[in-house]
Amino acid sequence: MERYLALFEPGLKAGGYTVTFPDFGYGVTQGETVAEAMEMAQDLLMLTIGDYIRESKQLPLPVRRRGAEFRPVPLPALQSAKVDLYTAFLESGLKKAEFAVLEYPGRALNDCSLFGITLAWIRSKRRSPRSANVCTLKPATRRESR
Repeated sequence: MERYLALFEPGLKAGGYTVTFPDFGYGVTQGETVAEAMEMAQDLLMLTIGDYIRESKQLPLPVRRRGAEFRPVPLPALQSAKVDLYTAFLESGLKKAEFAVLEYPGRALNDCSLFGITLAWIRSKRRSPRSANVCTLKPATRRESR
């Protein structure tokens, strides 16, 4: 997932920083220091993305912007994975009901392998007809180092 850029504007009268995300068009937060403002920006970004997902909206593409006042805001790994999964789900054209019947027969999966299998299954459905509703993909394996 590409990082969204936040606009960090210094507060001239009160001090601190006001933070907005121009790509989303709404939401504002603030912090007394750059570090605090960045932490608040991460929270705002997670909440804003959560709103888009709850409302089944397409996430805006991050726009490249120039200037020292724009800073990339990283999401935690789990949140970033959710964004990738949600984006792949929307691009696949699957309906929620088709996604809900996804099964993994006889497999105990941790979150990482479940994400890898689910993402692979969604991508495979995008390329092939919607016939099978059962996933039989193998869990993702680590690449062998050379």
